[in-house]
Amino acid sequence: ARAFGVRSGIPGRRARELCRDLVFVGGHFDEYQRLGDAAIGVLAKYTRATYPTRVRACALSSLGFAVSPLAVGTLLELARAIEGPLREALVRALASREETSARAGLVALARDPGSPLRDLAAIALAQVGAPEAVSVLEELLQDPGPRASRLILALGETGDPQAPGVLQHLLDRHGSMFAEDISSALGELSTPESTRALLSLLQKGVVDEDVIYRALAKSGDASAQQALLAAAESGKGSALATLSSLE
Repeated sequence: ARAFGVRSGIPGRRARELCRDLVFVGGHFDEYQRLGDAAIGVLAKYTRATYPTRVRACALSSLGFAVSPLAVGTLLELARAIEGPLREALVRALASREETSARAGLVALARDPGSPLRDLAAIALAQVGAPEAVSVLEELLQDPGPRASRLILALGETGDPQAPGVLQHLLDRHGSMFAEDISSALGELSTPESTRALLSLLQKGVVDEDVIYRALAKSGDASAQQALLAAAESGKGSALATLSSLE
């Protein structure tokens, strides 16, 4: 499946588009439901309980699979109250929900200037392929902070055809500051549009050749692989070195 561009964390719909023969392995959803409902009953009362971190993270993840509609409301309530290392588990649990209210909750968290979960919520939206992901990430990157690199890479996880344009705009604004992250995100997108954007950057000489070739090598787009092979055959040292490193 990886040969077709399927990677960890991408939405199932996108994975199926990339690899039509993909086989999905089912989980024990009856057990998730039972444990998730039990977790709701406890966590709704004790949002700051002092259980060991691993147990609490597991309970929060269980909420993501719970069938009860109360789960989304409980997760959103916890998102506004909880502190510490459980934030990522909480956001992942929200992202795993299929209800539109869960996605709307993540968008609200990502756009709330006072929320400490803004970046994590935006990244989760990208990983589930939410239509709002690109615009939310673009808003956050108007004022790049310490997590700018991770947010840029998240643009590459959206699979959205608008993402290459946003990444190009970021490069125009910030020059070489995020050039490697932007190139990597374009490679992760694995679309003909992102390949064209990478080749345009290569032609303009605004990004080091080896960075572009590594991004092309990572891409699952056939035209990216063809471009890399063509560059290697023409004697481009960086392209040859990139291909050698893959062997």
